[in-house]
Amino acid sequence: MNATHVLATAAQAFVSIYHADDRLCADQADWDCVVRLQATDATEQVSLDIRLGRVHDVTTADATAQLVVTARLSILLDVLHLRLNPSEPYIFGELVVAGDEADFMRVDYIASTLCASA
Repeated sequence: MNATHVLATAAQAFVSIYHADDRLCADQADWDCVVRLQATDATEQVSLDIRLGRVHDVTTADATAQLVVTARLSILLDVLHLRLNPSEPYIFGELVVAGDEADFMRVDYIASTLCASA
């Protein structure tokens, strides 16, 4: 299985868990953003098109993103599988964010909330 498939599969699983939390989705109802997760140790990426707080598309195609999150593939997978809160690798510089900090704060809030309830 190639890294693109692994990253996309992990993103889809994360989205399913997120969408199952109606309260969390409702908290983000005013948020529109395209978030791209990009592995630094592979040429693989996945983009999540978020509209009104819900992910409408997960794609491996090159997409223009407002927020780009880069990290080693293993870190991205750990975050998507709720084994790692994204704040930790971010603080240590292992996860880098390009884009509006407010968008990253939403991603961090969603992932942290899901991680805490996992």
